[in-house]
Amino acid sequence: MRPASLLVFIYCLIIGGCSLDYREAAESDELLESVPDLVLKRFIHTSVNGERLVFQLEAARAEMFSRKKYTTLTNVRFIGI
Repeated sequence: MRPASLLVFIYCLIIGGCSLDYREAAESDELLESVPDLVLKRFIHTSVNGERLVFQLEAARAEMFSRKKYTTLTNVRFIGI
């Protein structure tokens, strides 16, 4: 095989391996949105106003989704002071 033919063959292999179908990439973005960025166990949030404790929120699990800008809490306990 001549060097020019070899280069054309390699070029065709490279181009043939490329795809313009981006559905898989979009599906992986959807998967990323369904997976939390951060998972915390035994989560405790304490709200303080000045030096005064206002309330405390406890959860067995907190899942934080930064892309969707929300947090889900499981087994929540609210303590008002």
